[in-house]
Amino acid sequence: MAVELETSLPSTRKFQTYIKDKTQIEIKLTTNDVLTGTLLWIDPVYCCLVDAAQKQIIMAFSSIAYFKPV
Repeated sequence: MAVELETSLPSTRKFQTYIKDKTQIEIKLTTNDVLTGTLLWIDPVYCCLVDAAQKQIIMAFSSIAYFKPV
């Protein structure tokens, strides 16, 4: 059974705004690594960040401690 992205949630709408506006964000992982870049896409389980070197980094939402705009 496929899990749908719940677009009525405020967090999903915020992530969609970050994607549309290409907002630079900082993501801190539960491993204490900090990544900076722009969100390319999100789904119910994963998100994809594009860093300054144009590398795409796919991570599970469960591995993320926080997101914040830079």
